[in-house]
Amino acid sequence: MLNGNGNTHTYQNKLMITSRFYYALIINVLLIALVSISCNYGDQKRFQLMKNSLTKDIGKPFKIENVIDSSGKPIKLDFSKSDLTIIDFWFKDCPPCIEEMQRFPKILAGREGKISIISISINQFWVWKPILTHPTGKFSFLNNSTTNWKQYDLKTSQDKKLKNEYSVDRLDEIQSNYSIPFFPSYFVVNKKGIIISRPQSALAFIKAY
Repeated sequence: MLNGNGNTHTYQNKLMITSRFYYALIINVLLIALVSISCNYGDQKRFQLMKNSLTKDIGKPFKIENVIDSSGKPIKLDFSKSDLTIIDFWFKDCPPCIEEMQRFPKILAGREGKISIISISINQFWVWKPILTHPTGKFSFLNNSTTNWKQYDLKTSQDKKLKNEYSVDRLDEIQSNYSIPFFPSYFVVNKKGIIISRPQSALAFIKAY
């Protein structure tokens, strides 16, 4: 049997244990909050760095050589046919690229002379050509007659025997001049070929234009 002092000690012990529990709980909550704030700050910082890297390209002339069509013929990009042209860098295994491209024909309709898109694949020619010339499945949207949307590829010096699906040499060349931190990557140029915007979404840019 516990006397009065025993009951007091028991109560104090329980109070101490409870206090320690809540103290530990508060510490854990604070730590989680600090980690969350740190992660959010890190994400915001990375986003700002990415945004800054894109804005560095604005005002530069957009220049790229050795662009080819589906026959392998060299093409000189012509920006004079529309008020604005969106250069779209993409590759076949890029879901965000495909998601936007599927909606290009519809959003470009009726905007001839105002805005056009030139999609340039970074896939090797032998990978890209069958997709373009015989579009099926998820690439069936390429089977369209949109006059203000052109499809081109990059001529590469890489050997097909290496079985590398991407034009790594050309991508390195482009990234040495412009910022391409993700795909799809868009450059909006005026008739003179000057970069005026680096939108993260071509669809959003066209809707707002």
